[in-house]
Amino acid sequence: MNMSVLICSSLILNIIKGYNLLLQTTWLIPYLGDLLKFYGLNAGFVLTLYALYTKDIELRQNRRELNRVLIYVLFAFILQCFAWVLFKVLIFNVHVINIIILFAIGVYTCALLYFFSRVIMLAYLRVEKFKERSFWQSIKHFPLIRIYVKKKDLKESKHYEKDPQERIALNHYPTLTKLIGESGWEHEGAGFSFLIAYKDSLNWIKLIAAIVKEHIDNGETITLVTCRHHPSHIIRYLESAWKDSDQKKLRNFMVIIDGFTKSFGGDDEIFPKSLQENIDDGYAIFSASSIPSIHSGCAQAFKYFKKTIKGKRLPGTVIYDGLLIYRHSEAEEFINRFLVHMVEAERTYSMATIIGEPYVDINTTVFKSIFSLVDYSRICEKTDSFKQLTYKDC
Repeated sequence: MNMSVLICSSLILNIIKGYNLLLQTTWLIPYLGDLLKFYGLNAGFVLTLYALYTKDIELRQNRRELNRVLIYVLFAFILQCFAWVLFKVLIFNVHVINIIILFAIGVYTCALLYFFSRVIMLAYLRVEKFKERSFWQSIKHFPLIRIYVKKKDLKESKHYEKDPQERIALNHYPTLTKLIGESGWEHEGAGFSFLIAYKDSLNWIKLIAAIVKEHIDNGETITLVTCRHHPSHIIRYLESAWKDSDQKKLRNFMVIIDGFTKSFGGDDEIFPKSLQENIDDGYAIFSASSIPSIHSGCAQAFKYFKKTIKGKRLPGTVIYDGLLIYRHSEAEEFINRFLVHMVEAERTYSMATIIGEPYVDINTTVFKSIFSLVDYSRICEKTDSFKQLTYKDC
């Protein structure tokens, strides 16, 4: 105990002695004019930065941080001006002037420490956020490297779109085998499309769950466009088809385009709340409220997979859940044009397109238009029971 008191007393005495020595020294006085210019230059620089921050929307969010630094630097500058006036004009006590100079240096040091600690902290948080980025991703924005990166990305983009990874053999797809039959398969290595007229929603959603599981297990990506049903309703059936340990794979290889909530959800809070819960669980869900925004969502899903899944483009499957429900809010001719474009585009990209519509819509003009576009048309009576859909049925 006595030893601790002695150590503390000695430390305090040394601090007091050091402080007295600082008060007695006058070596800073000759540099008073230079210090004044230095602080003035810094204050002007920080003011310029602050003005730039107020003009830029993104930088404006961090304006308060720079505001604190500006106040510190301006305060140090004012103290330095005060010391200069005392020394040059009023010829005041040198020791008092020395204290003011030291205090100004202390304030300026605090401003620098605060500024650089904030910069380091923000940089650290940014690195933590993007810690999975490679060294190449970190340096690719340098001027000379950027030109090379643009050319490289353009070349890779062309290969990504034109040269996808091949889809494995049909016998690995039990559901597709039931839908087509191996003898009727004519699309080896190419895209193909289905129209499925389902007689009840439950069997259709179970069929979606089976298709999603099979296709992801076989190395494909899934884009699920939900129009007639809310994504949360379908996700429950999807998750029941997967083991808990494999559900991360479901989230990583599937994107949902939610065409239900904004168009048919009304003011019910349950829809956006349950959707947000799914997003928080790790599902990639893009909102859509019209046929054009569904098209934009599909393009966004394509770019999402390109960004998150490296290497060759995986085979893709696009499932449309009740797209024709939009005929109640948009012109049928517009829906027709959209389907003509999407079915052919997805076929060209070697994708599988699966369009599911209720059997009760079988006599509508738009349904007949889809029938004329797709490669295979089937009636879904049960999850594992299908029969040929013919022109006479329409």
